[in-house]
Amino acid sequence: MSGWNRPTTSNCFATASTWNFCDTCPARQASVTPGDCPLALPCTVTKKTGENWVGMTCAACHTSQIDYKGTKMLVEGAPTLANFVLFFDRLVAALNNTLQDDAKFERFARNVLGSKYSNSSSASLKQRLQQVALQTAQRQAVNALPDDYPADFTSYARLDAFGNIQNAGTAFALNDLSNKNTPTGPVSYPFLWGTHQSDVVQWNASAPNTPIVGPLVRNIGEMVGVFGELQIEEAPVWQRIWGKKFRYSSTVDMIGLGYLESWVKTLRSPQWPVEYLPAIDTQKAAKGELLYKQACASCHQLIPREKEHLNYIANQTLVSDLGTDPVTANNASCHMAKTLILEGTKERILIGSKFQAVDNAIDVPVNGVVGLVLKDLPTALKAGNIPERTGTDGQKISVVKELENLSSASPSFGWAVVSSIRSMWAMSPHKG
Repeated sequence: MSGWNRPTTSNCFATASTWNFCDTCPARQASVTPGDCPLALPCTVTKKTGENWVGMTCAACHTSQIDYKGTKMLVEGAPTLANFVLFFDRLVAALNNTLQDDAKFERFARNVLGSKYSNSSSASLKQRLQQVALQTAQRQAVNALPDDYPADFTSYARLDAFGNIQNAGTAFALNDLSNKNTPTGPVSYPFLWGTHQSDVVQWNASAPNTPIVGPLVRNIGEMVGVFGELQIEEAPVWQRIWGKKFRYSSTVDMIGLGYLESWVKTLRSPQWPVEYLPAIDTQKAAKGELLYKQACASCHQLIPREKEHLNYIANQTLVSDLGTDPVTANNASCHMAKTLILEGTKERILIGSKFQAVDNAIDVPVNGVVGLVLKDLPTALKAGNIPERTGTDGQKISVVKELENLSSASPSFGWAVVSSIRSMWAMSPHKG
């Protein structure tokens, strides 16, 4: 990544200027991420190929930084102000620029290959880079907005993640790039504190969050939306003989997601840092509290910080009652797509209605996520159990307490807007 070149310049893509322009948070330690990448882009080695890859973690969308009079405050779990689409557009341009400029590719190849550089290894690397660049450009094209939309429609601090996840299933997992929906419902990124404790998640309350597998399924779905490379293919003939119809594959690391969720479980809303920011005007705060109770609290419940570690039932309000922009909720529930090889099979593989030729788009990636879980159920259960064996203080809990937690969990379903307020001063001022 450090060798990719920005278009029209000789500079590398992975530099502080790129991250600052896209408003991504910098790494706190140079050793954590490669090539001066932000903290949300760690480097890992894939088990399948042994290649080094840079991938996004939860922090890419759920970390923010506040700068005040020379002091930088990192707010872990807060909504990012980053511009994902701008970042991705520049990434595509950098890949193409590196491929098309011989001198720049030569520099890239020598940086990547080091002592293993040769004409042969350089040619192989260029072929591999060509594949990655094509896949990246295809993703850009599938999720592109129509020309009549403003350039900044999806900009800083907002993204249509549902649309990206839908297309990851219908267009990419089913290998038909025309089988897509335009992601026209960008919303602000949610904060993460309280996520693990809620009975449902997502702005539209569409995802049950019941342990053990609920949080894992939610996280797999989100990873599929950001380069998880979900694939749904017909099973080989020898597997179809004994009833297996499809093969599900992805680059998602379920155990890694389990450990990330255990960390999310410990997050708490940030407290006002009096040592860095001006003191709160108590008169204005008192007036604001009364106004909030009158105009906001009926939809946006308040959860005291000392109770944020407790499970809670999310407050759900119908979009039709609110009168707010319904595009995101409508897209999530009404976008349709061809089901192709899935037609006639059960939506949740073992349960659910059978797919029609054209069906709800979101059900395709959900089917893929369920397929990944069932493909390796022991690993999925192990991954899902990691956060359940972690206390809200980050320490392991006893088996007895773990069983108590599981027995008290209850699922919830529904298409509605969901929101709760937990020290919202760290939120960005953008519409959700």
